[in-house]
Amino acid sequence: WHTIHEIVKRASALPRSEILDTVIRGCLMRIAQLELMRDNVDATIAAYEEILQRYPDDEEITLPARLTIGLLHERTLQYGDAIDAYSLVLPSLSSRIAAQDPEMYLVAIPFHFARMHKHSVHAHKRDEAYRRARECYQTIVKKFPDSKVGAAAVSYLAALLADQNQWQALDQLLHQQIAVHAQSPELPQYIHTRAVALHERLGDTARARALMEDLIAKYPNHEVTPQSRFELARMLFAQNQNEPARQMLKQVIAADEANNPGLAARAHEELALSYEREGEWNFALNEYRWIAKQYEVFPPALKALLRVAEHYAQKNEIALAAKAYGEAVAYYQGLITKYPRSMLAALAQEHIANCFIAQERWDEAAAAASGIESILDNTVGKVSTSLLLGNIYESSGQTQRAVKVYNEFMQRYPQHPLVDMLKEKVLKLTNS
Repeated sequence: WHTIHEIVKRASALPRSEILDTVIRGCLMRIAQLELMRDNVDATIAAYEEILQRYPDDEEITLPARLTIGLLHERTLQYGDAIDAYSLVLPSLSSRIAAQDPEMYLVAIPFHFARMHKHSVHAHKRDEAYRRARECYQTIVKKFPDSKVGAAAVSYLAALLADQNQWQALDQLLHQQIAVHAQSPELPQYIHTRAVALHERLGDTARARALMEDLIAKYPNHEVTPQSRFELARMLFAQNQNEPARQMLKQVIAADEANNPGLAARAHEELALSYEREGEWNFALNEYRWIAKQYEVFPPALKALLRVAEHYAQKNEIALAAKAYGEAVAYYQGLITKYPRSMLAALAQEHIANCFIAQERWDEAAAAASGIESILDNTVGKVSTSLLLGNIYESSGQTQRAVKVYNEFMQRYPQHPLVDMLKEKVLKLTNS
């Protein structure tokens, strides 16, 4: 590392030549890569910025440099700097994506760029960011038809349209893709996505169900088909066809228990919710407890026992609710012990805080929220702790503490997309 720095220093002092430029450029790239391997974020960014300063017109080197700078700033929640880096990359991003063995993370960059504007209070900036991201994806779709890259770009484009509640435009996009790619291996995915949008957002469950049933019949072995069966069951529930829906979910569980346990967990969750809607609480309770026991690493398990406690609380069964909250807390503490210093443990700790919040046990809730950061000692943990702690203080009427937490958050993460919203919140709290 020191040797490479010394080479750069000595070569820079010599009269400039093409050979020396090649040596210096290679050395600077190696320095940046070494710093990245060491996880030295600031040093990596500094190394890449030196490359940009020395070779501003060399797109072969500036594009990956800006991409890495953007990714590192995003990772450390310096969203303003990340936006600046990505903004310079978007116009030529499609040229960076290879037709063979593409780096799929590149396809996600425009989506990240737009999403970092999602909570902006400046509507014109948000709309412009989404417009630029959509244009980038439209270029990628045209350049890479009938490919994994093109299909991913369509999915991201659909998500951007959904973010902006442009449901008719989303349906038109997917309808067009289905027509254009009638023989494509990606066709079932397009049909699936369109059917879900028709059901969930446009309220056309009958047409959505017909599309999904046709997809399942024509492509019984496609990788998207298990998810399609799950979504079809949800459509059947929406049409009050409860028993056929449950039979469909049981098929999903039987087929995917081993290969796709996450989907099986969601199927059990839908079964529990359906029993709960019909007042069959004992059946629902059995499903919730089974989920917690069998699928502890999947999201439905985290919600299951909390949902049991919430049910008793809503029914005003105070003793049963208190017991259920206690069982939920013990369950989450078990997950923290079993999976220490993991995202699952941090989410379990957050659910412990939620159990105490639901019971208005504010001091215990605040203590639990503060524990998230000690489990997940990174920016995600710090952000989660601050926002949850501020919400606890706010909900419990401890306004000064809430304002203090929010102000500290804004000082620590001045470029976070929630800063504008928190400024308004602090203003309201201090003036109330």
